[in-house]
Amino acid sequence: TQTTYLNLGGDLLVNTGATFYRVSGTSTVTFGISGMSANSTWGGTGTYSNASINYIIQNLPVGKIINLYDFNTSTLTTVAGATLTVNSGATLNCKTQIIGGSGNFTLQAGGILGLGHSNGLNGNITTTGTKTYNATGAGTTFVFNGSTANQVTGSNFPATITNLTIDNTYAAGIVTLSNNTTVNGILRLNSSVLFTDTYNLTLPSGASLVGNPFNATNMIATGTGRFYKYFPIGNSAAFTFPVGDIEGTAEYSPVTLDFSANTVAGTVGVRVIDLKHPSMNIQGAVVDYITR
Repeated sequence: TQTTYLNLGGDLLVNTGATFYRVSGTSTVTFGISGMSANSTWGGTGTYSNASINYIIQNLPVGKIINLYDFNTSTLTTVAGATLTVNSGATLNCKTQIIGGSGNFTLQAGGILGLGHSNGLNGNITTTGTKTYNATGAGTTFVFNGSTANQVTGSNFPATITNLTIDNTYAAGIVTLSNNTTVNGILRLNSSVLFTDTYNLTLPSGASLVGNPFNATNMIATGTGRFYKYFPIGNSAAFTFPVGDIEGTAEYSPVTLDFSANTVAGTVGVRVIDLKHPSMNIQGAVVDYITR
């Protein structure tokens, strides 16, 4: 059986009325050539006849990004037996487009997946074939970079991942957890609120929190769920929980903990409630309660 290869350094666009297909055998389309564009577009409202066509997004040049754009019915339809693979270091930005059909999808360890659908992973990746995310692989990163007011992570979102980036571009946008989530590597808050809702968000030992300056539109809002952070034995660096609430008016209410002589390693959970504690003042006297 003949196998053909097509290596692309730039865009792949199939316009209305055109068809992209393989004549015979099996074909592999590879995005990424050293020295070519690092940022490319893949889409078009024409027809992709993807039978026996595998797609690979490789990290060439370093930092390669593929942006899905304007597929017919917003869907790239994969075919049973074929696989779309995102290699380590490469980025696939789905935006609002859908990877559907009956083919396979593989995010290699270290791959980066941008999710822009309002339904998160459930909305962007709907293919019924085998879905492999290597969620705890070294460097694997999920980026929520939609442009709608509300996104959810999706019930298919892995419970434990390496890196998570929140970068929704909608003004005062909210990304809501759909299950308990543990981030083993880097939690990056670039833009918008990450809302725990009824679930817990955990940073275990070795995990870190980074991002743009925190405020009421760039924070972790807790519902009945909590934001947990691990603290080791001994003198650990001060850590600020960039938390708040979004009931009514969004309010940023950070909490900083600094253990100078911690005798037992463990996690501390924080939850914000948009109420004044009933014992905040007793007969006019201030007592040691806070609304955090």
